[in-house]
Amino acid sequence: MSKTYSLEELASSVQAWCEEHRIQPANGQAAENLTERTIRYYRTIGLLDAPLGGYVKTFGEKHRLQLLAVRYYQALGLPLRKIREEL
Repeated sequence: MSKTYSLEELASSVQAWCEEHRIQPANGQAAENLTERTIRYYRTIGLLDAPLGGYVKTFGEKHRLQLLAVRYYQALGLPLRKIREEL
């Protein structure tokens, strides 16, 4: 069975991975810390797929990988509109 995350767990997992691998947005284009609010914003602008589940929203490994890709592209200095095109 694949791992699922709450919004808080997803933010924490991605943040921990980015810190471990020293991935952070370039040129101050985004906050260094990935927050739940930021994840909701990424969902709104189409960078992240809809959460899983009905009443209780959860996120899977695909969502985690999408966020890692966003953070990686931000580290390269790409703006969100370009990242959306890449993803």
